[in-house]
Amino acid sequence: MHNTPLRTERLRHGWTQRQLADFAGISLSTVERAEKGEAIRVDCIQRLCECLSKSPEELGLLKIDVRAVESNNDLKQHPPSLPSEGRDECFSFGKLKTTWKTLDGDGRSMYLPRHIRSHYTPFAEELPEELQVRRNHILQEQEQKREQGFPFFWNGQIYALDRFVIGREPTNEDMTLDLWFRPSDYYTFLATNMSLSEPALLEKYLADVD
Repeated sequence: MHNTPLRTERLRHGWTQRQLADFAGISLSTVERAEKGEAIRVDCIQRLCECLSKSPEELGLLKIDVRAVESNNDLKQHPPSLPSEGRDECFSFGKLKTTWKTLDGDGRSMYLPRHIRSHYTPFAEELPEELQVRRNHILQEQEQKREQGFPFFWNGQIYALDRFVIGREPTNEDMTLDLWFRPSDYYTFLATNMSLSEPALLEKYLADVD
């Protein structure tokens, strides 16, 4: 079973599944499940609808079973106890706790939390003129949709990864990772992410970036 309406709408925008996932702020696997006709969470449906300016019915999206939601909420309120090593594998930044595990480029070697150092630069990066114009266009477009009563992207504060440094600690030569974050927002993310498919901008700003 395949969700033809969602796939058709995605292709109409000229987006890959990965791009749709990035623009909607959900995982690639969620988009893949949705296009297979499988049920996904209500909040993911909302993000897809806002991203594509369509209703759930128009996109043929299925909501996750109510009993599964209740079960999930119960888990959130009464989480199972995890062994300390299970919790320690997950990345955190300040008060932000995640379920992410940080792996090396081979996808197998894991960074231990004590070897990950996070740094925060409390001011946003100034956007190049081309990207600032694109961000302003996104802002105006979404405000117009909101005023007209159509689904729209709402802007929100997020962290942007500014740079990282990979090294080794001297005792056991375990991998170390230093991360520098800056404040950003969702409209800036959209403006920069949409620009990744434009060779001219990549050549201008990312030609020397690995």
